Amino acid sequence: MVIERFCVRNSGAKAVVEGVGNHGCEFMTGGTVVVLGKTGRNFAAGMSGGIAYVLDVDGKFHSRCNPELVDLDKVEEDNDIMMLRMMIQQHQRTLGYIAPELFYKNIGGISYKADVYSFGMLLMEMVGRRKNLNERVEQSSQIYFPTWIYKQLDRGEDMMLNEVTEGEKKLVRRMIMVALWCIQMNPTNRPSMSKALEMLEGEVELLEMPPKPFVSFDNDPPSTNLVEEIFKSLDSMTSNT
Repeated sequence: MVIERFCVRNSGAKAVVEGVGNHGCEFMTGGTVVVLGKTGRNFAAGMSGGIAYVLDVDGKFHSRCNPELVDLDKVEEDNDIMMLRMMIQQHQRTLGYIAPELFYKNIGGISYKADVYSFGMLLMEMVGRRKNLNERVEQSSQIYFPTWIYKQLDRGEDMMLNEVTEGEKKLVRRMIMVALWCIQMNPTNRPSMSKALEMLEGEVELLEMPPKPFVSFDNDPPSTNLVEEIFKSLDSMTSNT
């Protein structure tokens, strides 16, 4: 979610957001914007160029849009559908590195702990040797790696490490534990960067099991369910053309 006057006077940039405040895309002359949520009032006032794809979540977007210079059309053209899918997929891939407090105001204030979150997500991908969000895995429970690996640790189950020594298993476990501390949803629960590095150099037996780092979802990261619904809609549009 972004604040007022998002993409004001945008002349060529592309962006995907999950909601905007008042006066979004004001005086926009170019570029492409995707809004996956509600907008504030007076959207597109003075907008003379570019394209804004808006998910009309409550069926009332027309009442919040300034129609003086823009037309409202449904997404039906193949080129529009392809553009939407590409931009949303890119948003989905990059979202995982961004600390949740940067776009969810009710989580906590923005601080240096946002960098700790990004470090934890990167560390998680190093351990998993894969993207944290991977829809091509064999088991659906493994689509979002941080959730799956937390459950494995919490239950004392196998982390599926093949042909590694006991020392290497300890190292991987330590990296996972530190990463899970770093990606806590609440910024106050995350260690400082110096503390995280200290934890990486310590003994895994001395590390406490972190709390479950996700409070609002089980198998999917923020936005995944919404994105999947949008993709289903886009697929149905393509199949009907």
